[in-house]
Amino acid sequence: MDVLTGRLRSGWSGLRWFLRGVLGGSAYDGYLAWHARHGHGAPMGPAEYWRSRTDHQEAHPEGRCC
Repeated sequence: MDVLTGRLRSGWSGLRWFLRGVLGGSAYDGYLAWHARHGHGAPMGPAEYWRSRTDHQEAHPEGRCC
């Protein structure tokens, strides 16, 4: 039973990691890691980060496929 539980947890963890990457959920985590290395001042909060990211994508659409 423990082996099955471990495999299910491992599978779920891998699926969650993959989906966060595909859907962009890990982007804020990446921003926080970047800011910890290079940051000046306080990092943006999640809502401010996503607003800034969306504004940048709208202003620079050449990087998107659609």
